[in-house]
Amino acid sequence: MGKQYLESFSDHAGNDEKEGKNTILAVSREMQDVLTLAEKVANFHATVLILGESGVGKEEMAKFIHSNSLRNEAPFITLNCGAIPSNLLESELFGYEKGAFTGAMQSGKEGLLEAADGGTVFLDEIGETPLDFQVKLLRFLENKEVRRVGALETKTVDVRIIAATNRDLARMVEEGTFREDLYYRLNVVQIEVPALRKRVDDIIPLASLFLHKYNKMYNQQKLLTYEVMEELKKYPWVGNVRQLKNVIENMVIVSNNDYLQTEDLPWVTQKMKNPMQKMIDTVMENSEDMSLSEATEALEKLIFQKTKESCSTTRAIAEKLKVNQSTVVRKLQKYGL
Repeated sequence: MGKQYLESFSDHAGNDEKEGKNTILAVSREMQDVLTLAEKVANFHATVLILGESGVGKEEMAKFIHSNSLRNEAPFITLNCGAIPSNLLESELFGYEKGAFTGAMQSGKEGLLEAADGGTVFLDEIGETPLDFQVKLLRFLENKEVRRVGALETKTVDVRIIAATNRDLARMVEEGTFREDLYYRLNVVQIEVPALRKRVDDIIPLASLFLHKYNKMYNQQKLLTYEVMEELKKYPWVGNVRQLKNVIENMVIVSNNDYLQTEDLPWVTQKMKNPMQKMIDTVMENSEDMSLSEATEALEKLIFQKTKESCSTTRAIAEKLKVNQSTVVRKLQKYGL
């Protein structure tokens, strides 16, 4: 059953690659609703604000909107506002004239807005921008005019802005770290991409697509077992789709199994390598009826027991655990070790 399930999504991945589609796989109702809204707003010129945790795929959503719009033949350009020093943001977006500042190219440079004329500019991590830059961005959104740094003349460009953030812009407005007028200008249409843990039905299809991709990339033929699929669905995915993608790539590269097993999952492997984590898990499994002091003693006993296995003297145990030798002797007697 698991193999057939996997292959059905792998076929879908292969078809999309052949057709050159910019698609987002949405099996869950939550993501289907998001894509319905994205398709609806695609052919409107309005700015779009995409919200969501880090790793949910906000840039992919922006590309989806662009590729489903009438602008899809024009450029789609991304600027990660959080990765550019604040003093360079303006010159990156608006460009600059020759000699505009120290280190500037003698020929000057076209900004991303000019380069994307007729298309879309995606401003990722918009919440990381300084207030002085926000003023200049607001001015562009209102009049569509670009003035390069160091220039006197302006140029009108036809560019759609899509912005994204994982921060709470409404709260930032209240705190005075994000301009209220810019917030409302960007937030004409808001699309929130749900966290992966809130759309569990997408986890296995996405894992299957990534598996197809990395099998092809690394010339492998790995398959997911039912047990691995169940573990993937239970995992909290703090890093969302980006983390899932990395986990699948890791298993394709590292695992020696053709049918991926639960022990191939990075967090399971890490637990197996970490004796302290195993001890904590052992205590936690039996801690339901324990008081805090009882659970602490149970863990302490396991630590001394485990350390005693690798140390031949109480002095060696004391050095490893960084406690007095007398403490070690007392604890070993207390726990009958």
